Amino acid sequence: DVLDQSFKQLHGVDLITMHSSDTIINLVADGYATDPQPWMKNDMIIVGPPEDPAGIKGLTDAAAALRKIADTKSPFVVHSSLGAQEVMRSILEREQIKLDPNQLTILFTDQARNVLKIAAEKHAYSMVGRIPFRTGKLENAGMIALVQGDPRLRRPYLVAVANPAKVPDVHLPDAQRFAAYLRSPRTQRWISTYGINQIDNQPL
Repeated sequence: DVLDQSFKQLHGVDLITMHSSDTIINLVADGYATDPQPWMKNDMIIVGPPEDPAGIKGLTDAAAALRKIADTKSPFVVHSSLGAQEVMRSILEREQIKLDPNQLTILFTDQARNVLKIAAEKHAYSMVGRIPFRTGKLENAGMIALVQGDPRLRRPYLVAVANPAKVPDVHLPDAQRFAAYLRSPRTQRWISTYGINQIDNQPL
């Protein structure tokens, strides 16, 4: 009902893009958007304290890193973001890695800006977005990047076009063309190299 009230006043929106999640799929299911398609992925990284008790620094295999964290029973803070939890759970389940509940701190509120502070206090590992960590949007509290580059740490973004039935002033043909542009081979090639060496040696 709250969502419905918000969207009753929605005008001038042609499309929406956000992480693949229940949120954007529910927008489609509830008739506010149509045709969700992936067009980009962003990276997550595993961060931890400088002393790195599990010895994972420099690994590019996220499963191997999580297995070392599990084997050493090193503390781990699980971000409240469902996306981060989904990425982590997918790797753990696929590789049959079990973390001891006693080594986990699971955040249930959206404390994106505090997750690293909490992890630092506990000398724990965590999984966060590479770009907000590298750019300082997330205050790192002395934590360092330890593991990145594994494709399994990527989360897709979806683009969906506004539904004329709910957003009557949508510029539908333009929105469809823009969504197609985002997914075109030429745009994809540009995305795949954009921003290399701006914050690290990976594309933004």
